[in-house]
Amino acid sequence: MVKEHFRESDVAKKISNVTFGLLNAHQMEQLSHLQVVSKNLYTQDGCRKPVQYGVLDHKMGTSEKDNSCETCGKGLADCIGHYGYIDLELPCFHIGYFRTIITILQMICKNCSCVLLRPEDRKIFLDSVKKPLTYLQRKVLKKKIYEKCRKVSHCPECSMYNGMVKKCGLLKIIHDKYKQKSAKIENPVITEFMGSFENAVEHNKDIESLLSKTQDIPLLLMSSEISRPEDLILKRILVPPICIRPSVVSDLKAGTNEDDITMKLTEIVFLNDVIQKHKATGAKMSMFVEDWDFLQLQPKKSTRGFVQRLKGKQGRFRGNLSGKRVDYSGRTVISPDPNMRIDQVAVPIHVAKILTYPEKVNKANIKLLRKLIKNGCDVHPGANFIQQREQNIKRFLRYGNREKIAKELKFGDVVERHMIDGDVILFNRQPSLHKLSIQAFYSKSNIITPRNGEPLIAAIQDFITGGYLVTQKDVFFDRARACQLISSMLSDRERNMRIDLPPPAIIKPCKLWTGKQIFSVLLRPNKDSPVRANLRTKVIVIHNSDLLCGSMDKGTLGSGSKNNIFYVILRDYGEEYAASALSRLARLCPAYLNVTPGTGLIKAKNELLDDGYAKCDGYIRDLEEGRLQTQPGCDEEETLEVCSFINISQMIACVGQQAISGKRVPNAKDPAARGFVENSFYSGLTPTEFFFHTMGGREGLVDTAVKTAETGYMQRRLVKSLEDLCSHYDLTVRSSTNDIVQFVYGGDSLDPACMEGKDQPVDFKRILDHVKANTWSSCRKEHPLSGPELLSIVDQQLSEEGFSGCSDDFKNDLRYKKSTYSYNII
Repeated sequence: MVKEHFRESDVAKKISNVTFGLLNAHQMEQLSHLQVVSKNLYTQDGCRKPVQYGVLDHKMGTSEKDNSCETCGKGLADCIGHYGYIDLELPCFHIGYFRTIITILQMICKNCSCVLLRPEDRKIFLDSVKKPLTYLQRKVLKKKIYEKCRKVSHCPECSMYNGMVKKCGLLKIIHDKYKQKSAKIENPVITEFMGSFENAVEHNKDIESLLSKTQDIPLLLMSSEISRPEDLILKRILVPPICIRPSVVSDLKAGTNEDDITMKLTEIVFLNDVIQKHKATGAKMSMFVEDWDFLQLQPKKSTRGFVQRLKGKQGRFRGNLSGKRVDYSGRTVISPDPNMRIDQVAVPIHVAKILTYPEKVNKANIKLLRKLIKNGCDVHPGANFIQQREQNIKRFLRYGNREKIAKELKFGDVVERHMIDGDVILFNRQPSLHKLSIQAFYSKSNIITPRNGEPLIAAIQDFITGGYLVTQKDVFFDRARACQLISSMLSDRERNMRIDLPPPAIIKPCKLWTGKQIFSVLLRPNKDSPVRANLRTKVIVIHNSDLLCGSMDKGTLGSGSKNNIFYVILRDYGEEYAASALSRLARLCPAYLNVTPGTGLIKAKNELLDDGYAKCDGYIRDLEEGRLQTQPGCDEEETLEVCSFINISQMIACVGQQAISGKRVPNAKDPAARGFVENSFYSGLTPTEFFFHTMGGREGLVDTAVKTAETGYMQRRLVKSLEDLCSHYDLTVRSSTNDIVQFVYGGDSLDPACMEGKDQPVDFKRILDHVKANTWSSCRKEHPLSGPELLSIVDQQLSEEGFSGCSDDFKNDLRYKKSTYSYNII
């Protein structure tokens, strides 16, 4: 069964189709409420009242809050607006229809208005037009008819000769009816026409030069089902309602700022009056033509027409309906903070004092809300407004007696309080390209991406480096340093959490803990924690949240892999535990890596730089003395530039070479002058180095801005083409026109976000290892026996649950743990 759109049960009619056409002069008059004839906007008595029958007449609606519409009597919020019309003294071309008018004139006879088709072609095309056609099919058919018509010069109906029709200048059309195409080929029609002027030419030689000229004949007489083609030429225009071209009252000067469309309509009425006066006074034809040109002249200054007001990013739909400025929203610059949990976002105090939450007073919160009212607008946490239950007015808490207001607070009142810790807020990062761009914090359910189910929020850069280094096999800490690192990874929410410090890995000559043990505490802080994560890859073995061997790296900490330890915790124990473990890693790594460069590192860096500079100076001397051996296809200057000793791209402990358009800073040879930065961010950059560093940064910014605009537009077009796709009850994916795009979604009907394994719904091997490990732990609690006895119970319990027992590898892992450690982590 195909899924249908929601349908109202009491609707008597349904829309079968929507047709777009042209309004004729009679329809425009029926649609309108008055004829606009006055060229003035306001009366001259100083009251700023709109002139009756002017373009701001209140019969067409209102754009002011204190005035009502004179047609329907409603105010600004309720009146939908009403049309007027202006009669044009002379017909004008519509700039949008001009190309269509020329096309139609090229297809019809300029004498009888019949389509220039032979009878046999006419019959074929009439049969084709009667069939139901799509837009593209109609377009192809029209092109075929047009090509046939262009080949016919004599009308099949009236036998009249038809010449070429083409555009001439601005909004002018020429019909070259009597133009001779070739001197050798004589057309009898043209010969007869030219012969009729012989007598006139004898008496007036000036006529001879005019015989080769053509005449301007804008003719259009052709029937159509929807609208008649003569309606393409304007004889009457509509005056739109005032509400879509509002007058804005100016604060700086007395008066109003009128909309561009209002001013253009006033100009049309004024030109109409001029043409009327010229008609009455019998003016010359040249004056009429000049006024006519002015009437349909396009303004030099570009104005926003109706289409421009609707379409595009700043238009009504995208700018004012789909997305707009609203209350209860703020905008600020974001920056990372590893000391916060991944499900927390810090809001600036200034924003928190302006963005409010309307909280209703009840028995549980009345004490808190009274305190917030007393704090007022300026002290955080406070409140900005209060709306009492029986009144409809908001009271601003910056003014008035707040002590009295707090005392009179009753159940049911609404207090608009400041944002406080723990509020759930919707956050958005632009550009919003997919659903993960908008998240509600406190949020835990967006760690994985719906693209393929892999973790999206994971360790990057310093966190991967820190996790890798701290889990190396030669990393040991004394008790003080181990406790310091463990305490550094606890968030404010975990400050009262009990931590079980594992026994030291080395007891003599001093107690030492390994980095692997610190990482194990990160995964499972105490014995009460249910997290017993199990993961085995080529580089690590984690058993019951214990890192037994190997070092954590990008594959096990970073995004883009389902062998991620946090992904395993997410799947087996839920988002809360995965988010907590990620937050602990984000605190542990900076604390471990937070070291000052030692004297040895600085000395080694300086030696490396001195050596590089010495080689650079040697190459420059060779160039000056003509001893530099050139590289193939390069001159001496280019050879110097491609030398690997000079073009140092990156160095430890220094910022390195700055590049502009893939090359060094031009017009110098010295490394420092060519944009080499020898200082690090720790030691600080010199003014010159800082200048060169910003040059490279600016190029990156411009490049990013250009790419963002291009990819953003591509993304928008792609999403718009896919937004109507829907998965139906019969498992097919269909478009809004019911066309089948896929018979089964994705070929397998599986949600990528729920794919636990690599290209498979469940990673059975890891699940089996996890079940075995947890079975061992539960057996250990129930049966405090020796190792061999415990192993036999595990075997028995697993075989009873349908498993064939533990593998030899698994048993060896358990024996290894028992023999290696002097304690039992489990």
